[in-house]
Amino acid sequence: MKNSKAGFSIVELLMVVTIIILMSTIVLVSFRSGQDQFTLQRAAHLLAQDIRRAQELAMRAEDFHGTVSRGGFGVHLTTGASSYVLFADCDNGRDFDLTGSATSCVTATTASGGSFPEQLESRTFEAEVTITSITPAASSTIVFIPPRPVTQIRSGGSVVTSTTITLGISGLAQTQRVFI
Repeated sequence: MKNSKAGFSIVELLMVVTIIILMSTIVLVSFRSGQDQFTLQRAAHLLAQDIRRAQELAMRAEDFHGTVSRGGFGVHLTTGASSYVLFADCDNGRDFDLTGSATSCVTATTASGGSFPEQLESRTFEAEVTITSITPAASSTIVFIPPRPVTQIRSGGSVVTSTTITLGISGLAQTQRVFI
């Protein structure tokens, strides 16, 4: 009679379980990294799309609260933020004014002094995406002035010919360069 021992030894079972755990860990880490990279790419595309949108609004001389914005439309970005602002430059200052007493571009054109509420839309990046750096300064404003539109980039209060915006998430980075 033949003596057959069917089955696996404990050592073989432990080896198989160890291999499965190791492979699962590798797949999960790769998936998370790929997911972060995809999230970062979506955020960069959204930013590029909104910069293009501001340009199109200026080209169309779009109405903002009842009148055409004298200074055009733009995007304002700040280092360390997880959002940025699309705005209408009501006071023709070539920059985004966060606060003020005017209720529209109509009032802003006749009001004297002060700043005006120019926010068209605030965009927040998804997940943990932030603006990790802006060069040459910590904040940047890209304005498109109608009717052509003329592009003006202000970085740290100075007019520059280009700005580089870096978005980041979990050690990954995506860079957008805007230039005239």
